[in-house]
Amino acid sequence: MMRDTIMTEKLARRGLRIPTDYEPDFLNTLSVADVMEKNPLTAGPHETVVELTTRLATPGSPWHDVRLVPITSPDNVLLGVIGRADLFAALEASPDIVLPDAGVDSPVTIHPNAALSDAVDLMILNGIGRLPVVDNSAEPKLLGLLTRRAIFDAKRIQLESNQIRTKKQIE
Repeated sequence: MMRDTIMTEKLARRGLRIPTDYEPDFLNTLSVADVMEKNPLTAGPHETVVELTTRLATPGSPWHDVRLVPITSPDNVLLGVIGRADLFAALEASPDIVLPDAGVDSPVTIHPNAALSDAVDLMILNGIGRLPVVDNSAEPKLLGLLTRRAIFDAKRIQLESNQIRTKKQIE
């Protein structure tokens, strides 16, 4: 069976890719809540740079691979975030300051019902790899954390699913 029509074959020879199947964009089919990390590790507003750095530097701990730490109040209100680069810069400059003074106090956030494509757009436009997921309240509460890895894992699962479906159609 011919994959391209005569018209699409002519266009393909000119270097244009013409999709034969019209599928919805995968990133539009999932919400942020579908792929976010639901219980991210967080730090309190009274913790110091040294305390968090010690936790991150402990091999084998769940903190060891963390790249962005949400700073939350005791009732889970998002107060800010601190990334590894900011943390290590503060460690050199002033190791005893509290995390909110070293981090970002108004981070870019997203809501759980947003489309994954919107989250990817925010990440690209702001040059960030992680987004805190918050509710719609006046003092936004942290619900989760969306990472590039979670998005890539969701895409990998979708690709594997398509491969299995394609193999079954061929058989």
